Amino acid sequence: MKISDETLRETLKRDLDPVRLSPFVKKRILYAADRPACRRPGRFFRRLVTVVGICCLCLVFSLGGLAAVPDLAVRLSSVSADTLALFTPLDESCESSGIRAEVIAALSDGDTALFYLSLTDTTGQNRLDETLEVPELEVSGMDWAYCDHVSMDENGSALLRITAQKFGGKAPSKVTLSLGTILTQRQDEILTNEEYTVADVEDKVPYPAIVYPARRCGYSLTGSNQTPLARQLSDDSLPLLSIQFTRQSEAFPWLTYMASGVVSDNLHILTEIDPEVRYNQASFYLTDAEDNRLDLPVAVVDRRDSSQEDVKETWRSESLRQEHICALPEDTDPSLVYIALEATSYQHIEGEWTATFQLEPSQNNLLIDCDFDQKPWKMTQVELSPAGISFYGEGEMLESSLQPDFEILMKDGSPLRDYSAASTMVSLEDDGSQRIQVKLLFDQPLDLAQVDRLTVNGQQIWPETN
Repeated sequence: MKISDETLRETLKRDLDPVRLSPFVKKRILYAADRPACRRPGRFFRRLVTVVGICCLCLVFSLGGLAAVPDLAVRLSSVSADTLALFTPLDESCESSGIRAEVIAALSDGDTALFYLSLTDTTGQNRLDETLEVPELEVSGMDWAYCDHVSMDENGSALLRITAQKFGGKAPSKVTLSLGTILTQRQDEILTNEEYTVADVEDKVPYPAIVYPARRCGYSLTGSNQTPLARQLSDDSLPLLSIQFTRQSEAFPWLTYMASGVVSDNLHILTEIDPEVRYNQASFYLTDAEDNRLDLPVAVVDRRDSSQEDVKETWRSESLRQEHICALPEDTDPSLVYIALEATSYQHIEGEWTATFQLEPSQNNLLIDCDFDQKPWKMTQVELSPAGISFYGEGEMLESSLQPDFEILMKDGSPLRDYSAASTMVSLEDDGSQRIQVKLLFDQPLDLAQVDRLTVNGQQIWPETN
């Protein structure tokens, strides 16, 4: 069902007599609980999506409705009517911990689904703000999901857009959207200590106790020249520290130091984060005497015990133990290399929000045959949908393979090339060949009716030219 005059009238008649907010059924499942070992740069589930309620959607198209409930109009002002017209209207809501979640609409292009969602603090405490994040997010039947924080209205409600994707398959016709733990009021602090250097660590812990090979879960890598650390982490050859002491940080009571030392030209610092604030973050890096950050690789390794069988039941009560490994600069006096701490803390709103609804796949996707050599894999099809553009092919994808290049020209003459996320799916066929899909998701949903032409690798493939 698409948004039309008929569906709007029916919804207005049902939901606005008397005028009231349509409830949104929000669900929350611990996405991170399912995959506690999965760490991605910055935080994979760091973005949100807001749901505003089906009647809000209708109000966008009704002057009378807008006048009756002006706050809904404000809440949806950042989403154009043209964009919402691409979505299927929904009417689901729920409330937990004084936060009401409302679903506005959904869109599916086959393997990708988009949802608009709003969060409202019903307690009047204005606990939601622009820094809002939802780290625990899941859409049933999909392989991953993340949130974008679209806007805040003057009444403190947050509007969010959720993107979910199914790798190598189609999104189910019925899904459950689940959220848990809302983070707000983010604070970022950087502590530098000109009196504390790598040499001080070496002096205090000349022979650090290590565990080798060490049990670990996920890890993240930042900085330049990551290859040596990445290789050690991938084959479990990186030694890690044993617990030496427990000392609570004076600046951040939720952070506990457990060990430190220099091992094989790497500075190691083992820490633990209180489970009550498990999404707070601490990261260490090295600076010179002028507090300039050194461009060196840094690894953060999760030391959670991966032998636990019932991860979901233990995740929330577990402390997050992490080891920070900073590569040391070559041929530099360690007394001239300083240690800095960057900490991020939040206010945590614990709750469970869930919504279950039908997904109607788009019937208007453009599927175009092509023949491009991506060296060595061959691109054979391109699919353009409201959510993104996909490139399909076969062969073998290498680091040296050519990346697909595209340009979409709209009927108003403007180009569209920007995308917010990308994924690559490589599956092995029965004959030993690789089936390849590269998908780029647009920053905003695309109205295919407004597309004038599509160019891939410098060649116009739609509409076809003679």
